[in-house]
Amino acid sequence: MKNLPALLLAFAFLAGSGRVATAESSASPDPFATPATLSVVGQVLVIERGYLVFTTGDAVKIDPALTVPPIRLGQYVRVLIDRTSHAITSIEVEPHSLASGDIEAAKLRREFVSASPLSRREEVVGGPLGQLVHPVTVTISVKVPDNTPSGDDVYLATDRTSFSPAEIRMTRVDVRTWTTSLQLSSGTQLRYEFTRGNFATIERDKRGGIVDPRPLTAADNLQTHDAVAHWADVN
Repeated sequence: MKNLPALLLAFAFLAGSGRVATAESSASPDPFATPATLSVVGQVLVIERGYLVFTTGDAVKIDPALTVPPIRLGQYVRVLIDRTSHAITSIEVEPHSLASGDIEAAKLRREFVSASPLSRREEVVGGPLGQLVHPVTVTISVKVPDNTPSGDDVYLATDRTSFSPAEIRMTRVDVRTWTTSLQLSSGTQLRYEFTRGNFATIERDKRGGIVDPRPLTAADNLQTHDAVAHWADVN
């Protein structure tokens, strides 16, 4: 076929033009067999030493063949995890919608989570005084001042990342209310504060002073209702 080289070049161009980073595979999966990969969606806490760590505390190793796209703290990603190697083979940043087969990072089975010390969420185990340590959902909501710039996002900063100002991007509920949910082990001690993405936009008290981080002890269905009095950069 005289046009074969041109066709191969065209195919290579199309294959490389997508926005999803994918590790190369030598075999095509059987569409009628159990899916070869798990599709998992969650927020990124950090990418470090070959692992992607979700804000749930779960660390999943990354396939060495995968070129990781630029990802910011708190961004949502969809990753494909190979069922055999338990490694991430594809990362899609900020997916526009959920697919029917997507699994929340908080519900990822332990067998797919690396034994790396970066992985913090644990199975149910015995705790102090015979209590059980188990995963719980904590919901944090905050009301922001009326003069909050309308185009800005609100972030949650915790002592888990030494108060990184863009650790977790919260979800807008209405003009003044933002919320986010965390998957933690019951009894986890957490301290947190609010920002608009950097240290210059951190919250302040009514007099413009520094706000002490709020303490929290994770418990089943715990919900907090906080308020930001002022922002450091807004009069």
